[in-house]
Amino acid sequence: MSSGFPRARVGMLLNALHFGGAEQLVVNLLRHWRHDAKADVVVIVLRGGGALEPVVRQMGWPIRALEGRYRADPSAVTRLIALLRRERIELLHAHLPRSGALGGVASRWCEIPTLYTEHSCWTTYHFHRVTQLAHRFCLPLHREVVAVSQEVLKHVVQQFPSLAGRVTVIENGVPVEVLTAHSVSRAAVRAHLGLTEDESLILNVANLRAVKNQAGLIRAFALLPPHIRTSSRLLIVGRDDGEGHALRILLDRLGLDSRVWITGPAHNVPQLMAASDVFVLPSIVEGLPTVLLEAGALARPCIATRVGGVPNIISSDKHGWLVEPHDDEALATAIREALADRAQAAIRGGTLGKRVQERFSIEHVADEYQAIFQRMLSRPS
Repeated sequence: MSSGFPRARVGMLLNALHFGGAEQLVVNLLRHWRHDAKADVVVIVLRGGGALEPVVRQMGWPIRALEGRYRADPSAVTRLIALLRRERIELLHAHLPRSGALGGVASRWCEIPTLYTEHSCWTTYHFHRVTQLAHRFCLPLHREVVAVSQEVLKHVVQQFPSLAGRVTVIENGVPVEVLTAHSVSRAAVRAHLGLTEDESLILNVANLRAVKNQAGLIRAFALLPPHIRTSSRLLIVGRDDGEGHALRILLDRLGLDSRVWITGPAHNVPQLMAASDVFVLPSIVEGLPTVLLEAGALARPCIATRVGGVPNIISSDKHGWLVEPHDDEALATAIREALADRAQAAIRGGTLGKRVQERFSIEHVADEYQAIFQRMLSRPS
């Protein structure tokens, strides 16, 4: 990164610092930038108290919470305008539709440029109707837009052809060295989980929502041959965003309560990944999933659906297994193959690990974002 990048006040705006792909990208960027004197970043959240806040504070970054009272709180715009002025923010970088809508309006009022990162193909995503309408109205307000994959870029330009010249693709990245440094306790984690040496661990990390399709994963687990199913455990880790009750009913109906664990969010995801035998992401919609990059960085055998930017990560069967969304039988077949042929699974995991290290490093991603910051700050409003 050029030393000519101005030391500016950059606001990083997102809904909250909960566990999630967009939030993890922000944390990864902040971790890389914590020793960077080229910009002062102020993290702005609509609601405080997220599980990742201690991580960000430990890095030394300030956090400011708007504390919106409800989803469509119009006073949040007024508070954001006041905060941008008080903190002397010169550029606002917003993530996720609700924050993007608020940020677009507030930044226009304050006459500062806004960069918005689009993390998903939002036209097919199950956002609240009010959020979708606000996002549709406010997306053109941003000076520039980053899409996390070519598929996301296509969706943005299809909806807003006038934005074609303002959208750039920056794929997500992960801190490979940090992840591998925290993943050395495979045996200890498996012992803590109560797994025997000959039991297989199938892992899914995603917040419990319909588009993440944990129901399809549970049904696929039920389709596994009995000898594999009875010697395996399925662990689903993530915040309950409304699907938890339905998933537990499904488990009860299929008689899988003793073989499938559903937990809340976890701070030790890298260790859980290292302890797993296969990582599965059966989503119906994705942008470019950070969690899949994390599993890949740890050389885990990975199975995922052919949606969004996922084929950019697992581009062929030498990197893992790709199946079509909504195909429970294909998902079950891929899991069976990964567990039946451990040597082949290890080869695919290792190849994916090299791919993530070479193409999806957070160092490269952070430099690309800083280049956009530099360009936006040097251009007149």
